[in-house]
Amino acid sequence: MSKHHSWLDAVKGLCILTVVAGHSGSPFFHHYFFWFHMPLFFMISGYLFHPRSRIQEVREWILKKWMRLLIPYFSFGLLIAALIFLQTFNVREVLLNIYHLCIGGRTLGYYYGVFWFVTCLFLTHLVFAYASLLIKRKRSMVLFLALCYFIAHIYVSFPFLQQKNIIWSANSVLLSICYYAIGYYSRQAFSFVERKSTVIVSSLIILLIVVLEKLSVLSYTLDIKANVYTWLLDLIVPLCAASILVYISKKMSLTKWSKPFEYVGRSSFTIMFLHVPVTILIEKYTGISTVFLYIVMGTLIPLMFHLLFKQFLLTNALFLGAFPIRKKDSGQTLPASKETAM
Repeated sequence: MSKHHSWLDAVKGLCILTVVAGHSGSPFFHHYFFWFHMPLFFMISGYLFHPRSRIQEVREWILKKWMRLLIPYFSFGLLIAALIFLQTFNVREVLLNIYHLCIGGRTLGYYYGVFWFVTCLFLTHLVFAYASLLIKRKRSMVLFLALCYFIAHIYVSFPFLQQKNIIWSANSVLLSICYYAIGYYSRQAFSFVERKSTVIVSSLIILLIVVLEKLSVLSYTLDIKANVYTWLLDLIVPLCAASILVYISKKMSLTKWSKPFEYVGRSSFTIMFLHVPVTILIEKYTGISTVFLYIVMGTLIPLMFHLLFKQFLLTNALFLGAFPIRKKDSGQTLPASKETAM
């Protein structure tokens, strides 16, 4: 694997660990890791985006994203519904969970708490792909993204709108597409992100915001699912945190210490889907609930499932979104693509 993909996998590994830690019950991790982990996943996805020149190419690419994201979404969702049924034997509860899975958004909670991200990511892919096809001038694209950012923050200033559940978290796309675009356009200025001076400044800004919070000068919370936003800080804080994690990952990718994080990164979607139900079941049947256990078991057990799913074509397709690719000219079937689910 190229160094390019090595550091990207390492970033995803670090990022998914902050997701697991953020759900561990630690108020510290929940507050501070929510500042950046979901925005960073959208940035990574944008960094990997390549524009298509024809509408047919966009449609084909969106279909691939449907298969890579939404088939695992429903496969993991039905697997969890089956686990719930084996515990309760309550058909009505299972059917309600499946209904919520179809609706998505904020109806998804408890076992399904992080599933919103997958549908939001799919819609973000779709909107940005068509926008990049239809909006040719960079200035016009910047205006479009600025409008999305502005509408997102105006939208959440009305409580009756903010509290409404929108199918598949489509309203969150107004902000997520901005992070996605930052990831895409950052490739053109990546040397700036790699500078040590950038990381030092970013660290000082984050430290300043933390200190100002402790002094009650300001209060910052970012929750894309719940649509809790804060105008300017929603750009500054995730960007600073992203630059720090990218710098760490780039440096780490040159050493052997990167390998575990790279593997975790390549398994990030399986961990995303399974870490909450795994830890719920562990606590339910053992009574053990600690932050450390949550993070360790919420990472290791999904990793084992990921390894198991890779062993069989059917589970590889259903749960990992890795479908064999058929060459159009010869009809030859090739191995499943290694392209990231992002």
